[in-house]
Amino acid sequence: MGRRLAQASVFALMVDIGSAGLTNLAQLLIACLIGPRNFGISVALRARLQGQRTS
Repeated sequence: MGRRLAQASVFALMVDIGSAGLTNLAQLLIACLIGPRNFGISVALRARLQGQRTS
């Protein structure tokens, strides 16, 4: 059971790291497509909306 748990934990960590990498690549692609000014505005808007959702 210990070995199986360790393997599952490593797999979960790899999935987490992979999803973070894909998110960063997607943000980079969006920044390249819409430009730095518009990307900055969109990031500020998303942060504002995220803050409202958690409060």
